[in-house]
Amino acid sequence: MKFIKGDPNSPVGSLITFSEVRGQNPIEPDAKILAVHIVVSPLTAHNYNYPVVVFPVTAFSDKKHLFKVLDFIGNCDVIQLEDFQIPDNQSEEEYLKKRMKMLNDVVKKYVDAFQKKYSEIVEEQDLAIFDYLMDFDKIVGTKKNPSSNKIKKKKNQLENPEDILSSLKGIEQLLLKKEKELQKTKQNQRKTRLSSNQIKTRKKINKSMEEFIPYISFIKMNHPEIDIINFEKALQNNDFQLANLYLKKYFAIIEERYETAQYFQNKIKNFELNQ
Repeated sequence: MKFIKGDPNSPVGSLITFSEVRGQNPIEPDAKILAVHIVVSPLTAHNYNYPVVVFPVTAFSDKKHLFKVLDFIGNCDVIQLEDFQIPDNQSEEEYLKKRMKMLNDVVKKYVDAFQKKYSEIVEEQDLAIFDYLMDFDKIVGTKKNPSSNKIKKKKNQLENPEDILSSLKGIEQLLLKKEKELQKTKQNQRKTRLSSNQIKTRKKINKSMEEFIPYISFIKMNHPEIDIINFEKALQNNDFQLANLYLKKYFAIIEERYETAQYFQNKIKNFELNQ
């Protein structure tokens, strides 16, 4: 990505991509610049999903006109793509598909860079929002009809996972539940030794790991590209911090955000070295 404004290592979440037009312009005949505005929102982000809005292509008469608008926008990243020029030996439709793929690749790389920077900031500030932020509609749905929500939850637990994404989301919800259970146990620990009740509680937590089995088995059987066995080992050791890092890496892999996956793999290595 060729940044002409902004820092590629510290994206702000508002990106303008533009190209200079050579020859025919299918959008506006006299315009010499085509630009697209992309916005990434951290407010509604999850560790596996960063909402992105890609606005329609806008035509500008020239660079001067575009940069006046950029000055008005203020804080944004700007990337210049290769010139827009429909080849003589290619149809307009085919070329537009090629350009769309090019734009999608840029958006994917930009979101990866944004997620990496955002996760670093959240980790530094120790904010729970990055790991556990829930969708607003889920919160509202629980309040409106809690009994229905419990029925759906129980039904989902009994059913086999349908795909890799539902498996990872199921694991994510269970992991949060187990972390809370273990945290409650730790808060009740005595300084010198555990009481018999606390020992029973810990055994209960370990036994309840069986809830993960359908999801883990599905991934083992259908997705060998996911090193789920390492997640399973972390889970057995009640090492939820490490398990969370593996889970974030898996979400990045299935969404083909490979730079982000590598970032979390590096975090895992550093974590294991410091244990």
